[in-house]
Amino acid sequence: MATLLNEEQEKTKSSSIVKGMVEPGKKQARSLGYPTANITLSSPEREGVHACQVFLKALKYKGMAYVDLKRHIIEVHLFDYEGDLYGQELEIHFSKFIRHPINFSSLNQVKMQLDQDAEDCLRDED
Repeated sequence: MATLLNEEQEKTKSSSIVKGMVEPGKKQARSLGYPTANITLSSPEREGVHACQVFLKALKYKGMAYVDLKRHIIEVHLFDYEGDLYGQELEIHFSKFIRHPINFSSLNQVKMQLDQDAEDCLRDED
């Protein structure tokens, strides 16, 4: 279970930190070019897409996180990371709120939005 360590958010800025173990998911985002690490969320966080910094051991990665309150899960994509994260502990530092959840009618729309979200997250200079 992920633990919310600090809660302080504005409209677009956030400074929450979540820690948790990576669990297996459905691997749907992987097929769209954005593999994610899934962490169960035990404390409320702002639902939607966030730019973030992800700490894995002593290394820091830029990330894109999706908080799903219905499933109580955080899905986080680590930019410039390749490898298996199952069983690893991640520390996610939310730096900027990007957008609220959107319902899509096709996988192509999802992919196009993920590409835009990734650009927005990479532009974040936390």
